[in-house]
Amino acid sequence: MKKDPKKYKNAILLVATKDSAFTIGTLLINLKDKMSSCIDIFYIVHDGFSLNDKKLMRQIAQQDKNASCKFISFTKEDFKIRLSKFHPDGGGGIVIF
Repeated sequence: MKKDPKKYKNAILLVATKDSAFTIGTLLINLKDKMSSCIDIFYIVHDGFSLNDKKLMRQIAQQDKNASCKFISFTKEDFKIRLSKFHPDGGGGIVIF
């Protein structure tokens, strides 16, 4: 993952599964309504939002104060790959469903 060269003063981190796009969208709307002037960027960790879901979330984030929105994919496969860096046997006996 490339480092973001721009520094942000205020960020919100949200984490959700791909079937929670509506919930995250609702959270974004509420946060923008209540704290719009305080938020510079939303970091959203997910396991597979669709391109359309991400497009709509970006539109919500950019309303009013024009906050950025960065999506970070984190699937089971991503987890296995990252874990294997520390456990050469594939996870040290950890079972991932």
